[in-house]
Amino acid sequence: MNRQAADGVDYIDSPTGIVTAAGTHFKTTEKLLQEFAAPVFAHEPLSRLISKTEVWAQSPVTVSLWALPILLLLLPVWVAATIALFLFGLWRIFSPSVPVRAGITVLAILQKPAVQGVFYVVALTALGWSGRTPAVLVGLAGFISLRFGLIDVLLKPILAPALDRLYALPVPDQVLRAVIIRAALRHSVLLAGFSGLEESARAAWNVRRKK
Repeated sequence: MNRQAADGVDYIDSPTGIVTAAGTHFKTTEKLLQEFAAPVFAHEPLSRLISKTEVWAQSPVTVSLWALPILLLLLPVWVAATIALFLFGLWRIFSPSVPVRAGITVLAILQKPAVQGVFYVVALTALGWSGRTPAVLVGLAGFISLRFGLIDVLLKPILAPALDRLYALPVPDQVLRAVIIRAALRHSVLLAGFSGLEESARAAWNVRRKK
């Protein structure tokens, strides 16, 4: 079922899970979420919580995008690029368990293409004026690689074993679970039987991985 969200993101609820307009695929369904977390949605609509989840799930890209130009301004080119890659990997591994409400608000602004574009134009122009052409090229390559998901694709095989060991669910579901739990705590809502939702999503994920 297609959901048009006035406050949050549009998404399609299907038997195989929720899919957002941005292409994020959750293994859980709206029916399961309503069954276990309906009291939370009375305070915050599911579309808004999904929107927050997408922002946080993309935070490794956002943080690395903003860190790279700063690192290039302060450090030698290859040192800066290496640190940015390590930052991406570490953030990708550990961020799913700790979505921060204030961080999501800030990241939602920092993820806007126009904001990132202006930042990169200013930073790369400053590097160009200082005669650091290699830093400009690395910054431009980093921006394209991060924005279009190339870094994510390249590092996925390396990071996947760590993510599988740390989390029982795929990253989008793991983040959504944490976002819902934090919303429940914020609104003093008891989520009885929430483990059933986790088991259902995990089962769907395991079936998909075996195919």
